[in-house]
Amino acid sequence: MRISLIATALLIAVLAQVPPAGAQEASLAARVSARRDLEQAKTDLRFYWQVDYPRQRRDLDAAIEMTRLGIENNRSLLRDYRPFTHFSTGQPFPITIRNLETCIRAGELRLNDLLAERNALVRFHSDQYRVLAAQVYEARVRVAGLEADPNDVETLPQQQ
Repeated sequence: MRISLIATALLIAVLAQVPPAGAQEASLAARVSARRDLEQAKTDLRFYWQVDYPRQRRDLDAAIEMTRLGIENNRSLLRDYRPFTHFSTGQPFPITIRNLETCIRAGELRLNDLLAERNALVRFHSDQYRVLAAQVYEARVRVAGLEADPNDVETLPQQQ
C-alpha cells in the first residue's frame, strides 16, 4: 500500500510539472511563427540592400543618361537647322523649331527632376535600411523571448 501511495504522489508531482499538450503546441507554434518572421525580416533586409536599392539606382542612372542624350540630340538638330535660315535656300518650318525648343526645355525639366530624385534616393536610403534592420532586431527579440527559459531573466535581450 505504501508503494502505491508513494508512486501515486510521485506521478502527481511529475504531471504537475509537465505543461498540458495544448500549451506546448501553442508555444511551439509561436516559436515557429517568430522564427519565420525573423527569416522574413532578414530576407527583406538582404533584398533591399542587394537588389532593390541597386536596381533603383540603375533605373535612375539610365533615365538620366537617356534624358541627357535626348536633350543633346534635339540641340544638335536645332544647330543643324540654323544654317538654312537664309532667304535663298528657304527655312525650316517655324513649328519644327518651336517643337525642338519645347522638347529641349521639357527634357531639361525632366533631367532636373531625375537628378533630384537620385540625390534623394542616395541621401535617404539609409532610413529604409534602418527600418528594415529594426524589423530584424524586433524579430530577434521576439524569438529570444519565446525560446528563453522563463526563469532565466539574464538571457532575455534588453529593450532599447
